Amino acid sequence: MRQNFFTTPEAMPFFEKFPCGLIILSGYKIAKINAAALKITGLEKDEVIGRDVSKWIGEEEKKIIEELVEGKRKNAIISFKIKDRAFFAKCFSEGKNILLMLDEMKELEKERKKSQEIIHTLKEKIKELKCLHKIEKIFQNYMCIDEIMERVVRVVPEILQHPELAACAINLNGKHYSHPVNAQIIEKISQEIIIENRIEGNIEVGYTQQIPPEDGEIFLEEEKDALRHIAAWIANIVEYMKAKEELQKSREYFQKLVEESSDVIMVVDENTNVEYISPSIKNILGYSPEEIVGRSATEFIHPDDLQVAMKKFKEVLMNPEKIITTAFRIKHKNDGWRFVEVKGRNLLKNPTVGGVIVNFHDITELKKSEEKIRLLLNATSDLIILVEEDGTIVDLNEAMAKHFGKKREEIIGDNLKNCLSDDIYKSRFKKAIEAKHDKKPVFFIDTNDGRWFENRFYPIMDEDGNVTQIAAFIRDITEEKKREEEIKEKERQLRSLIDATHDLVILLKPDGIIVDLNEAMAKAMFGEKREDFIGKNIWDYKHVVPEDVFNKKVEMALEAIRTKKPVKFIDHPRRWFDNRYYPIIDENGNVSMIAMFSRDITETKEMEERFRQVAENANEWIWEVDREGVYTYSSPAVEKILGYKPEELIGKKRFYDLFHPDEREKLKEEAMKIFEERKLLRSFINKNIAKNGEERWLVTSGIPVFDVNGNWIGYRGMDLDVTELKKAQEEIKRLNRFLNSIIENANIWINVLDTEGNIIIWNKAAENISGYNKNEVMGNARIWEWLYPDEKYREKIFGKAMDIIEKGEVVENFETEITTKNGKRKIISWHSKRLLDENGKVIGSVAIGRDITKQKEAERLAKTLINATHDLMLLAKTDGTILDLNDAMARALGKKKEEIIGTNIREYLPPDVYERRTAKVREVEKTKKEARFTDTRNGRWFDNCFYPVFDEHGNVRYIAVFSRDITEEREMEEKLQQHRRLMALGRLAAVVAHELNTPLANISVTADYLMEKVKDCREEIEVIKREVENAAGIIKSILNFSRMKITEKKEVNLGSLIDRVIENIRRIYGAKDTIFQNRVGKYVVYGNEERLFECFMNIVKNAVMAKDSKKKVHYVVVDAIEKDDMIEIVVKDNGVGMDEEVQKEATKPFFTTRKMGEGAGLGLFIASWVAEEHGGKIEIKSKRGEGTEVRVKIRVK
Repeated sequence: MRQNFFTTPEAMPFFEKFPCGLIILSGYKIAKINAAALKITGLEKDEVIGRDVSKWIGEEEKKIIEELVEGKRKNAIISFKIKDRAFFAKCFSEGKNILLMLDEMKELEKERKKSQEIIHTLKEKIKELKCLHKIEKIFQNYMCIDEIMERVVRVVPEILQHPELAACAINLNGKHYSHPVNAQIIEKISQEIIIENRIEGNIEVGYTQQIPPEDGEIFLEEEKDALRHIAAWIANIVEYMKAKEELQKSREYFQKLVEESSDVIMVVDENTNVEYISPSIKNILGYSPEEIVGRSATEFIHPDDLQVAMKKFKEVLMNPEKIITTAFRIKHKNDGWRFVEVKGRNLLKNPTVGGVIVNFHDITELKKSEEKIRLLLNATSDLIILVEEDGTIVDLNEAMAKHFGKKREEIIGDNLKNCLSDDIYKSRFKKAIEAKHDKKPVFFIDTNDGRWFENRFYPIMDEDGNVTQIAAFIRDITEEKKREEEIKEKERQLRSLIDATHDLVILLKPDGIIVDLNEAMAKAMFGEKREDFIGKNIWDYKHVVPEDVFNKKVEMALEAIRTKKPVKFIDHPRRWFDNRYYPIIDENGNVSMIAMFSRDITETKEMEERFRQVAENANEWIWEVDREGVYTYSSPAVEKILGYKPEELIGKKRFYDLFHPDEREKLKEEAMKIFEERKLLRSFINKNIAKNGEERWLVTSGIPVFDVNGNWIGYRGMDLDVTELKKAQEEIKRLNRFLNSIIENANIWINVLDTEGNIIIWNKAAENISGYNKNEVMGNARIWEWLYPDEKYREKIFGKAMDIIEKGEVVENFETEITTKNGKRKIISWHSKRLLDENGKVIGSVAIGRDITKQKEAERLAKTLINATHDLMLLAKTDGTILDLNDAMARALGKKKEEIIGTNIREYLPPDVYERRTAKVREVEKTKKEARFTDTRNGRWFDNCFYPVFDEHGNVRYIAVFSRDITEEREMEEKLQQHRRLMALGRLAAVVAHELNTPLANISVTADYLMEKVKDCREEIEVIKREVENAAGIIKSILNFSRMKITEKKEVNLGSLIDRVIENIRRIYGAKDTIFQNRVGKYVVYGNEERLFECFMNIVKNAVMAKDSKKKVHYVVVDAIEKDDMIEIVVKDNGVGMDEEVQKEATKPFFTTRKMGEGAGLGLFIASWVAEEHGGKIEIKSKRGEGTEVRVKIRVK
């Protein structure tokens, strides 16, 4: 019998001192009892030792003790009573002995309930913590909010009592996430997601079906608390992601500032070695940071400036924290030099920087500007000098040096006192002290040696506001003084001139006070001298003119004051006067005076009257119309031309009322357009109907008329009767009818102009090309407006036509763009010359036009095609000068086409490539045949062809270059070659596999037979069988490789497929120590089930066989993610993993890292092929020692 531990001597002290009551039963007899048990029961030791315990317990408790004694139970809980006191005991079986742990029933029950509550709370807290831990892992593994939320909704149901019946939904920032998708939640709890004190969404979790009623409350308080914590956690994640995004934007913004800054930041050590330089160096000096870091900064400083730069650097090292400024030249990458302003600060002892901070920026343009300013200062005749407070000369211009009679270099550093006379020095020094004291510029004029000088002294202050220098600008104004005297003299002369003019001139203040007037005005106002009127009011002299005339003058003066603009008007007190009043504006913009000019135009008016009389007796019809075209004046000649008397037209008819009805609307529209634009009316030919019904042709010319205030009031013009001329033109047409018949049948555009540009011949080809028929264009010049609607372009073309007629210019291949009647644009090539009659008199011009629109379009199309191709094309001289190129070549050279043309190809090619290309050019020149070759650069292959372009003598003048990128073609060719090799290898493998299957089958059968017959060698025979199965698996892989094709496709349940794969792996490879998890749901794809099974079989098998012996647990997890029209199956293990080299080769055929005989190396190759055949691909992520993740992407349909 096994001895009870508590009955051994070494256990007795522990037994006696145990805080709980302990009783040892031997059968039903009490064998031992400790002090705590005696105290609880209230019994003495001799009252219980050896006594039967059954008198204190019931029948059920006796049965329990009996089962404990017989070993049917290991432990139990019983209750019993002693002296009306109830107890509770935990019983433990120790062979034939039983240990009772005693406690009072009430206290133990309380503790039990309390423990259960604690355990329950802990379990719920653990569920919450597990959920939060998973959310944290999701947050760590995914960068996107959408990806995080899509996975969080899968985890949250785990906080509930029945997660298998639960679903979750998150609404956040207008987006909805749920799992399962579109699940209907019957009973749920919800929690708001609060971000930055705003409700941005909510999270819901609950059950999709009724839970069992015996579970009590549907949701526990702990579950509600957990949901609150998860909502807060999600809010924290979103806030963090937003903050991270803002931080990233800030980083990018700062990086952009650094890259685009016009300043460069550099850190150097005490030996001037560059440790860091900002990316903006590329914009300033053309170098990349990598080209400078690690080199000495002195390498880039101009040799002449190096001594100054090093002196300043030593000063920086000797003065920590102090900013030292200097300027010198730095080498640009393109062999130029740039002036830079440099600021250095010693932060070598600063733990963060640990170097010298150098800031510099390009001041080359500033230096050039300074040089220009220096040139300007030296070019000016003004005397400029800069002196210290004590009179030491700091700088001066050449004019000042010349004034002192010395060279500029000899004067700098000398004292001003040594260069001026004592009295001048003292007076000017006094002014300099005044400028220094007031810290304001001082202006004054003085004289020296008979010349006048204008002096301007400007104080120059340091950063503390103290005046340290005085800049003096001194101008010799002797000549200006002389000119002032001359101006005064001219003013006196002008006064004499104004007094001598017959125009009346007076200057008034707005209140009527006379400021000045000339002698003519004084005389007109019946005065003797002009001085008698100055200072008096004009109203005192209103009696000089009639009252209505005076009031009109006052009204117009007030108009000039109100509008602040000149006014013009004519009045007639006794004689006719043209009056012009000009307001004089002061510096505040107010009218301070009115200048009045009145000119006697009585003689002009009389001349106008004489002109009227001439007009009324002329043969030409002279007329005036108002803005609406109504006649306001007509000369009597109208009666001779059209039969109307002037009074029948004036105020009664508009000019277009007389037009021929057939052309009235068209001519009216043309004329009114000219009216609206206030243009001159020139040679406007129009057909009219005379009063007696006859047709009369008139040529109209006119000008716009404006009133004295500049307002347009109508037109004034003249009509010339050209009816006889029109008849003569008709006669010319009749005489040329024969010629016209020939012209009409020509298939090229022919037209003839008269000397005015009117069309007199217009052939059929001209009609067909332009769309305008003869009736529309003959006898007028409107065709110019129709063919060339743009006014500027029309004036240019019409001017060219007039040069042909008037100057005898001959044009050939002169191209113009016309607008046809239907709105289309065509390009016409013209040959034109002027026509002379038999006496050599110019009578017009003839023009022959060819429609070259299609030719031009073809040229444009060819150019478009050349620019549209991806091939690189270029035309160059034999010396490399680029004449033309297409857009693809421009993009390849990295510049705009306009920037490249005229440059040399040498600028864009590496020296070795340029030499090879030049050799090819020489070959083309020599052989006069094309040269074709292939070369490679920057990892890409190009097919090049150089074609010779010959001149008229047969010599190669240009080279046409064509270059095509054939990288993809070469890669495709290599893949094709590899495919052919694999096909041949597959056929060979199939033959070999077939030959091996028969002996392997025999070995397998023999092994089964031996297994039954030879019992002593079963383990060895098992090894043989496993190796045969392994060999058979390899042969099967080889056969699958040789038969790689997809047959029928159907709907395949991926979740069930993965279950089959895992079941097969377990059956074939054992994999007892591998944990499998299939998380793939009921995803259905359209594919070949056999091939997909083979694909995942290979991938999962690899995951199983990648077990890391150093790790306690090996797991293989298969999950699924749906994205758009793709399903992504993820197979993940925690095995040995792969390095980058293995990953690159993993999907290639016959590649394996296993021992010889453990595999053919075709698994991932076939899996990759199957994925591609199903519209997807395989991606592998792995790291040595951290496991492998294989993602198989398959298109759903």
